[in-house]
Amino acid sequence: MLNMEVMSSSKIGNKKVLHSQAREIVNRMLAFMKKEAVEGISIPLRSVHERVVAATGVSKRTLKRISKEGKDICDGLSQSFTSPRKSKPQRCSKSTVDDFDVQVIRRTLNEFHLEEKKHPTLRALPISVEK
Repeated sequence: MLNMEVMSSSKIGNKKVLHSQAREIVNRMLAFMKKEAVEGISIPLRSVHERVVAATGVSKRTLKRISKEGKDICDGLSQSFTSPRKSKPQRCSKSTVDDFDVQVIRRTLNEFHLEEKKHPTLRALPISVEK
């Protein structure tokens, strides 16, 4: 028997925001229950994991991972369910350049354009800067 507390009907769903994935799972559960109400029970009640997989549409491995996480919460090993981390913000590829460096770059480009009589390109600029 699981050590989970049973929530009263007054606590279920009060002011909880369900995002798209949760709404999708609730919709699958509803469709599964309606289908069973019309056609009868298709998967035996004793096959709990198979019923949950069929009703929610998640894989057996995901169900196993979630049930382990739930057990850890009940045992006090974890505080709450985890969700996948968001990707880390990428570093800005542009470096910060102070006013002095901006003036040096501007002067170098202008000199290159005036002296070489060419448009500055990435291949030609390092040669010009080294001089």
